[in-house]
Amino acid sequence: MGGRDPPVPPPVRRPGAVRACAGRARRGPGGPPPHPDGRLRPRRLGLRPPGHGHLPPHRLRRGRRVRARADVRPRVSTPPAPPTFVPVPGLWWATNFGGLVANAVLARRRRSRRLGLLFAAALTLHVGEAVHAWRFARRSGLGDDAWRWAAQTLGVGFPSLLALHDLVAERAVGATRPGNG
Repeated sequence: MGGRDPPVPPPVRRPGAVRACAGRARRGPGGPPPHPDGRLRPRRLGLRPPGHGHLPPHRLRRGRRVRARADVRPRVSTPPAPPTFVPVPGLWWATNFGGLVANAVLARRRRSRRLGLLFAAALTLHVGEAVHAWRFARRSGLGDDAWRWAAQTLGVGFPSLLALHDLVAERAVGATRPGNG
């Protein structure tokens, strides 16, 4: 009542004749050109994908199993590359670098010659260790991470050098094992 038509469900693609859309079913001006068999030509944009069980017969794959595509990459996984940098735990940063900074602050505020000499000796030692870490890392084949080892050793000192020497020793043992080379 009231001049409104009941709602019509949208068209569903079926194996038989398919109309492009419900509003263009009439022939005449503004309608789609007729199909040679008398059906309307389907428009792809206005159609929904078919529901379950409504596939045309030529789309069904009878008697053929769906096979997975061949892998592009081989299934053999390559082992991960050994690490070239190992950060030291944060406690070493807090104690060694924090102690170096605290020593510098105390030497500056108290204007103590002994504290100043202690700070200069510690700083010289850290710089020397950092240079050694950089050279040793470059000679050991850790080229791109040599600067990281030097910066860490400058701040932390000997714990970083110990970690660097342990890493190089592990890499040397791993390279001499049978099957690794």
